[in-house]
Amino acid sequence: MIWNAQRDSMAASLTFRILFRSIALPLAWLEASDPALVKQLAKALYRRYFIDNRNLGETEIVIETAAPLDIDKEAVTAALRDGDVKARLSGAVDEALEKGVFGAPFFIYGDEKFWGCDRMDHLDKWLETGGW
Repeated sequence: MIWNAQRDSMAASLTFRILFRSIALPLAWLEASDPALVKQLAKALYRRYFIDNRNLGETEIVIETAAPLDIDKEAVTAALRDGDVKARLSGAVDEALEKGVFGAPFFIYGDEKFWGCDRMDHLDKWLETGGW
């Protein structure tokens, strides 16, 4: 039983890394050229993963998801391999870590930090009242 738990944990960790890479790189690339389109692509990718149960570790699934948004197939493929995009993403991750980000979802408003889906109501209250 312990072996299965270790194996399953490793598989989940690998899946998350693949998911993160396959979502984060196209979004980081698109942020530089079309910030408005980033939200649409992010929603589409998360829908494909969490609702449609598609493997975003497969480049073709990412490309297929981007196509209805008129995002060029070759551009997405290039973004997944682009060293500059990877460097920008790495910088954004470093900046998040410096700010104390440690999980998802994680929100920062001013100096206040909110982590987890179960804390989103706290963020709403903070936004409504301007603080505690």
